[in-house]
Amino acid sequence: RVYTNVEVPSPAPGLITVDAEPGAPLAPDTFGLRAFPNPASGAMSVEVMVQDGGDLTVDLFDVLGRRVATLHGGAATAGRQRLTVDVSGVPAGIYLLRAASGGETTTARVTIAR
Repeated sequence: RVYTNVEVPSPAPGLITVDAEPGAPLAPDTFGLRAFPNPASGAMSVEVMVQDGGDLTVDLFDVLGRRVATLHGGAATAGRQRLTVDVSGVPAGIYLLRAASGGETTTARVTIAR
């Protein structure tokens, strides 16, 4: 954020572009997790690459380690799993996503903005 007492005009349309799915795609041969857009303010997509079918848990934690929400808890098939999550009711801040499946765990940092 930039704070100023000078009026700054808005940029011309098309001048600023945002990649809706930043970062490299998830590798099919590794357990992985990513979320976009990041920062998110409404709907956020969460992708998890699962190696073997079975139980998958995806949780959202605040920076103090408290579980804020369980985004998925149950069976998942092998391959890419995509969840669409409404984060409009989550307070703004920095959070950690944690995915666990088949004895493997991975995390991703996400920012919720207003």
